[in-house]
Amino acid sequence: MNTPREILLKRHRTIKPQLERLRHEALREVTETNRQSAPAAQLTLVAALRLRWREFLWPCPQAWASLAAVWLLILTINLTTRDPQARTIAQAAPPSPEVRELLRQQERLYAELLGATPTRVATQTKAPALSPRSQRRDEIAIV
Repeated sequence: MNTPREILLKRHRTIKPQLERLRHEALREVTETNRQSAPAAQLTLVAALRLRWREFLWPCPQAWASLAAVWLLILTINLTTRDPQARTIAQAAPPSPEVRELLRQQERLYAELLGATPTRVATQTKAPALSPRSQRRDEIAIV
């Protein structure tokens, strides 16, 4: 008794040589194409970087695209909801000397209330003139 597999193999035995011929033709075309493009196979730096970039992103391009879309969404929301007063405050003139003195006085009062010593404002001093750090003698010892 013949199994279904044996029946199918008997029917398709006549087609096997034709399939082999088609496979050889396809392989011949591929090898000829590879021979023709062999000089172009040497990659330039840009092409190599592009290839590496593609290999890095290829495992999950949808995830990278969605991540980029989320970042663009965050950026647009940030730009559209920016407070216009923040720009005007940043562009305001620096405080006058009277306001600065009042702020210093307020800091001193806070320090007194907290029991801390007030911080002193550092005064600018002139840098000392460069001088030798030691009185080293340049003598040669003769042994």
